[in-house]
Amino acid sequence: RRCSVPLIKPGRYCRAGIDTCVDGYSCFNGSCSLRRSRVVRRGGVCQPGVDDCEGGYSCVDGRCTAAIDAGGVCQPGVDVCISGYSCIDGRCAVPPIQAGGACRSGIDNCVDGFYCINDICESTGWYTNWSYCIMDCPSSSGSCCGGTAQSWDVLYPSVDSCCSQSALKWKYDACVQESQSCAR
Repeated sequence: RRCSVPLIKPGRYCRAGIDTCVDGYSCFNGSCSLRRSRVVRRGGVCQPGVDDCEGGYSCVDGRCTAAIDAGGVCQPGVDVCISGYSCIDGRCAVPPIQAGGACRSGIDNCVDGFYCINDICESTGWYTNWSYCIMDCPSSSGSCCGGTAQSWDVLYPSVDSCCSQSALKWKYDACVQESQSCAR
């Protein structure tokens, strides 16, 4: 037995990019009608509402593609990611997130020099300004950045270790809250 896709008859309701009309007909404005368009291969340039994309792809932003979910593999210039995402280094991800911003491990990218740690874009070091802990990064990199640490500043790997191991450990809870307020 062979599996086959049911073909939609002329004049019947169809869903563009999902249903297949009988030969010589295309799904246009929700109905199978005489083909007025050309069939475009994946990645090819298309005109929305005019051209048909092959194999279940859709004309998105002038290219035949399937919208790829967050974290999915993509080819820059060929594939289109779901709304709000871009193809970065072969994966659909949000554009790089500023220091201190919320992120999702394995999906989102942080600006250079920062990593998604415990759902926050963090640098590899935190230090104290004697009131709370700040990230070791240029102030222009994000609201959690306190500037580049000086040679006398002790660097800690996380805000938690900075608040628990520095001179601020006596007010740990307040330190953590104040240090992370920049990310809100």
